[in-house]
Amino acid sequence: MFLENKIVVWWIAIAVTLLLAFFTFNIAKKKGYNIVFFLIYSIFAPGFSLLHVIALPDKADTTKRMYSPKTLVFNALAVVLFAYLFWVYIFLFIMNLKYYINGGMGLFDAGFGIMNILLLLLLVISIILGRRNVFSLTVHIAYFMYYIGEVTVMITRILNDGVKDDLFYDCFMIAGEVMTACVSIASAYIVDKYGIKSQHPSGKKDILFFILPALLCLLSKAIIVCGVNICLSIPGWYPGNIFSLCIMLGMPFIQYLFLGLFYYEDSKAEI
Repeated sequence: MFLENKIVVWWIAIAVTLLLAFFTFNIAKKKGYNIVFFLIYSIFAPGFSLLHVIALPDKADTTKRMYSPKTLVFNALAVVLFAYLFWVYIFLFIMNLKYYINGGMGLFDAGFGIMNILLLLLLVISIILGRRNVFSLTVHIAYFMYYIGEVTVMITRILNDGVKDDLFYDCFMIAGEVMTACVSIASAYIVDKYGIKSQHPSGKKDILFFILPALLCLLSKAIIVCGVNICLSIPGWYPGNIFSLCIMLGMPFIQYLFLGLFYYEDSKAEI
């Protein structure tokens, strides 16, 4: 089959990336933005960077609020990292779907994969559009509802399951998901207070409040990792395990850290 040739697929991906980068580069140039920044941005987040530069106002238009360079950098970094996770979820969804088609039990995971892909797509778009709109607030609330739904499913399974061998493990997972729901609540509060209501932080000490979602996210992943390693039978550590652990703990933290820094820098701007 044509698309089964990995070399052909890679060349198609490179061609599409370059084409999107070309459009992003030209629009950024016409609007007066740093073309080198947007060229690099378009390579790491093709498609999303094009949407981003289209959403930004023309620098010649003084009637619209402009992002400061620092705000735009944090905004772009958050988009790149969340966009990366978006493609990871698509890959996992395809793997689960293939597993189900081949006679496996991956349909439930594939269903959750669709929800993850959709919510993450909406989150990336909300970051691109900024946070001074109801859409950004709605996305964070939708994430909260999603995680509460997962917790409800877990609790229902525990109550209906006669065998309680994995009860300790399930408790760790529930605690981790509850903490993740708190990440969405904290993010929604920030958008509501410092975005839609346009309040300004009182000083640099308030930056800790803006990175609270990142700290909660780190704590939630740490709880889940502890649950996996305490309750499940896993061989001793080796470099591959340590690297995976760093990715699992570090990536979500950095994602929400850049998002929080974007919210902080943007909250200081005048409308």
